[in-house]
Amino acid sequence: MYEIIAEELNDHRVRTGNTSSLTNCSSHLSHFLPALRRDFTESMYTNVSGLVERYINLHHIDPALCPPPDKSFIHEKWNEKLDDASECSILEWTNSLFEYCTTWLDKQSPNAPNSRIWRSDPKAYLKGINWKRKLGGAIMHRHVAVKNHIRDILVPFVLRKDKSEARLAAFGLAKYVSEVFKAQPTRSYVVGLTLCGTWMQLWLFDRSGAVGSELFNVKANSENLEKYVTLLSRLLTCDKQFLGFDPSLIDVDRQPSTQTQKQQKIQIRTKNGTQEPRIDIEFHVRRGIDSKRSEKIQITDAPDDLEEPINSFDAPDHPEEPKKSYDAPDHPEEPKNPFINRIHRRLILKDVGNSIWEVDSPVALLEALEGCIKGHEALLTAGYLHRDISINNLMFANETDDPDQKSFVIDLDMAIAYPIQNHEDLKARTGTKFFMSSNLLLKGHPHSFIDDIESFFWVLIWICIHDCNDKSTFINKSDWNQQDPFTLGLVKCYYLGHLHLLTDIFRSQFKNSEPLICCVKEFAEIVADDRARTKESETLYPQILNIFCKAQGKPIVLAQ
Repeated sequence: MYEIIAEELNDHRVRTGNTSSLTNCSSHLSHFLPALRRDFTESMYTNVSGLVERYINLHHIDPALCPPPDKSFIHEKWNEKLDDASECSILEWTNSLFEYCTTWLDKQSPNAPNSRIWRSDPKAYLKGINWKRKLGGAIMHRHVAVKNHIRDILVPFVLRKDKSEARLAAFGLAKYVSEVFKAQPTRSYVVGLTLCGTWMQLWLFDRSGAVGSELFNVKANSENLEKYVTLLSRLLTCDKQFLGFDPSLIDVDRQPSTQTQKQQKIQIRTKNGTQEPRIDIEFHVRRGIDSKRSEKIQITDAPDDLEEPINSFDAPDHPEEPKKSYDAPDHPEEPKNPFINRIHRRLILKDVGNSIWEVDSPVALLEALEGCIKGHEALLTAGYLHRDISINNLMFANETDDPDQKSFVIDLDMAIAYPIQNHEDLKARTGTKFFMSSNLLLKGHPHSFIDDIESFFWVLIWICIHDCNDKSTFINKSDWNQQDPFTLGLVKCYYLGHLHLLTDIFRSQFKNSEPLICCVKEFAEIVADDRARTKESETLYPQILNIFCKAQGKPIVLAQ
């Protein structure tokens, strides 16, 4: 299969710019979108011949459960005249195919009906996502607590009117699949279908891209229709592993009650049974943040990667990861972009926590920020500067009683050794633009720990103004992301000198908290003072932390 993919895709061209090269995700949309499209296009390999046939020939399925479709039924549906090729018409026709499959399967096991079912409703909206998306059609869990929930999607379908919209359908499916991955963290990949009129395409998405089959017209002849119906029956009956579920992980209480808000748990299946996820914290701390360590997982004695579900549905033994080589014709005019196999790895963490902007009270916010600033100080003491303090990189955990784990800093992608020695690092301006210090935006002094401390201040301001559950509170301060860096730097300098313009628009629970308002004012005085940049970290951190301690009624921290 590797050779087939390479031959099919060897005329693709290599693109240079991509989203990973954009250190600031808040860039102008006009700058960000082309790179996003390039990422999307270059990571979706299409027209892979034989993919549908390989998926159909799953040898682990009991042949008695997968007979060929009845010839008379196939002939009837092939001759059936469709009113048009609209999405509703194709959806109704597809409903009849699934009805045939599920009816036959239920007859084979009347006391244990199939656990999967086809659901379609062009007017119903999916639940469990933050934007409106209609269900359309999907293979889902049959017995569910909440109807049409994203966590129950097994095989998503996207429909369009005709073949000319195949590319749009694939992009739509990719967006659909991204939500499935969020709701179902134990999946290694997701199988999906696009139907553009009567033209079908099978897709396998992992978290980095996708592989798609050739487009074929399911109504072109009876053979194509039989292949399509056979594929649908396989999707209804195949082992969940071949829908992308990781058999080495077990979902416990996969569908928690909405009344109890019981959290989902994941267990790891091992040779000696099952266990809760654990991680040796001290081991990873000793290795330092520059060390990257993850475990390669094997499933049914085979490597868990993108190629495996394409190449080996019969899951033969793989004593070691195979090495692949192939010869393909050269295209001297431009370099090739061959298929790149991606190894799936796991990083399992316990009690990760929530984003800091989900705190629900002034006291909780002050406590969380205090802990994060302590963590930042500890990181600096260890010889590293974070350089990307933002709302998404500060976490809190209510479930633990350990004060050292109640809040913490994550995402050290931009962290570098400190003090900074490299000349290029001295000139670098990194971070999320909304939370970057005015000094960095104005290209003043090199990045220092005081710039990260100012970023903590802007995180505090953001949370006090914005409600993560109510986007109507997202006032025009969000337009800061659309300002050029120099202008935004001037804007921030102005607000530091006119702080009431910000505190006046705080949400009521923060605006009415006098200790928090005093904390904000004292914090602003420190970051606005040019003399702060001349202070040593041993002096400045206790000064900042004392502000938070005083606001919470805690004892004052003594400077070293």
